[in-house]
Parts: sequence; C-alpha cells; structure tokens
Amino acid sequence: MTSTDRFDRRVRTASLLSGALIVLCLLTAVALAVLGRPDEQVTAVEVHDDAEVLDTVLVEEDIAALRTYSPVRVVVWTRTGQQSDNIDAETLEWARERADDGLLSPDGRYWADGTLLITLSVEESTGRGSGQVGTYFGEDIAVRSMSAQEELQSHGHEYFQRLDWAAGVTAIADAAAGEMA
Repeated sequence: MTSTDRFDRRVRTASLLSGALIVLCLLTAVALAVLGRPDEQVTAVEVHDDAEVLDTVLVEEDIAALRTYSPVRVVVWTRTGQQSDNIDAETLEWARERADDGLLSPDGRYWADGTLLITLSVEESTGRGSGQVGTYFGEDIAVRSMSAQEELQSHGHEYFQRLDWAAGVTAIADAAAGEMA
C-alpha cells in the first residue's frame, strides 16, 4: 500500500467521523429543543384589576394558554399608584390583607410555592402610560437575580407606554413562563 493510499484512507475516515459527529450534534440539538421546552400548564389565573385598565377575560385566556416548566398559579393585581410608592411594600400589604387567597407561605415570610404574582401600579393612564411593575415568585419557582426579574419586567414596558396594559402583563407572564423553575 502506497503512502497516497494511506493518506486517502485517512481522509475518508476523517470525513466519515466528521459527518457522524455533525449528525450527532444535530440530534442532540433537536433532543434538547424538544425535551427542554416548558410543557406544564398554568394551573390558575386570577386577575384583580383594581386600576380598571385590563380586559380581564383576555388576560386570563392569554395567560392560561402559556406553558411553564412546573405547574404555576398566576395572580395579576393592578392598582392606581404614585411614582413615590414602594410597590414591593404595597404588594406585600395587599397579599397580607387577602390571607384567604394563599398568596404567602404559611409563615407569611415568602410568596406561596407555585405562585407568580405580577403587580402593575398604573401612574399615568393617558397619553404615554407609566407606572411600576413587580414580579413575585414562590420559592420553588423563583427567578433569583434582580437583573433577571428586571429583564422579565422589561417585556411589558413598550406595551405599558402605549397604554396596552393587558398585552404588557401577558408579555411579562410569557417571559416568566420560560424562566421559572
């Protein structure tokens, strides 16, 4: 066997191995895409539209259609607020006033497991909308970093500015569905 034949054989072997590796990578990517996507349903959607800015039926339907990594109850609360409000404190007070709704853990120190609470504090509802938004997660589904929560909340900002409060809340819930748990 000549050196040219050996070289040709090595090139064919390398080509076959490279092809097999590419096929393996593609199969792995497909498997991760299929197995890695959320497949749980939102178990309940509750909308408390105290600011009266939402189409509650539309919000409930759109959020109920989302898929998550684990069963999640989504609670949306809108309120009329001021820029000086502490939305976190206001949301916690609201949840404590509604003890029968089970928004907090039994000891009252954490948000209830399996719960995502989205608070929308509407400050300007004419012209260009403005306000504050907060996302609160049960310990078992929590998005830990503040920057990750801010990123989730940013999905609603453009809608809020256009006064499309329902689309903004739904966009935040949709973004959170892919990040929780």
